[in-house]
Amino acid sequence: MSNSVRVAQGEPVHSKVRFAVFIVCLLSISTAHAQSFRLDHFRAVERPDDGFGVRRINELGHLRFSGLVTADYAHDPLVIEGRRGAQNELQKIVRHELVLKLDFTLALWNRALVFAGFDVVPLLKGPSIPAGFPIARAGGGGFGDVSLGARVRLLGEAQDFFSLAAQVALIAPTSSGAYRGEGGVSVRPELIAQLRPKYVRINANLGFVIRENQPLLNARVGDELRYALSAGYPFNERWEAIAELWGGYTFKD
Repeated sequence: MSNSVRVAQGEPVHSKVRFAVFIVCLLSISTAHAQSFRLDHFRAVERPDDGFGVRRINELGHLRFSGLVTADYAHDPLVIEGRRGAQNELQKIVRHELVLKLDFTLALWNRALVFAGFDVVPLLKGPSIPAGFPIARAGGGGFGDVSLGARVRLLGEAQDFFSLAAQVALIAPTSSGAYRGEGGVSVRPELIAQLRPKYVRINANLGFVIRENQPLLNARVGDELRYALSAGYPFNERWEAIAELWGGYTFKD
């Protein structure tokens, strides 16, 4: 009987708290856990004027500083099944996961920004796993990965009908626990496109996660193609209704 992996069963709940204060955090950097990978597939944005999972092109303001906290909860994000597509559950690995992502950005010349952030996993809980089961159990909460990166507007202005930006993030594996972070250094390049017709604002993101491949039973956690799309209707300068869609496709399974 072959085994397959079902990731992110049920609906994750996302919430975001925005603030503009400077927080100094001291991180204890440790070697990444062997055959670790980031279980949380939600890739939160870096700025408060982005969406939830969709990056947008905005007026930045030279030397403007911002901070952002994003929370992501998932129920049963890692479950082992008997065969692909069947509801033949063999073992729950992770039942509850809560990830907090903290990001700080600094805008430069109203065209570029640099950012730094890190993940904290206060909750990563699963049931007991039978002895000899060939997969790591949920190791509990702790620190996740650290990310450093930059974004630059390539074409157009933020208020133009069309504008294009590029972003790249370097992710350092600073977690020592299974499922909290990547198993090695990874890179996330991304293109950010924006259309601003008269009444709506449309944004599209397309990028990759280039990572060290990690085995998981008969599957493999490898590089990913990531996409995101949003449409927004601004009521005024402070309020906007936004609908978002995002996801990804792995190149090895």
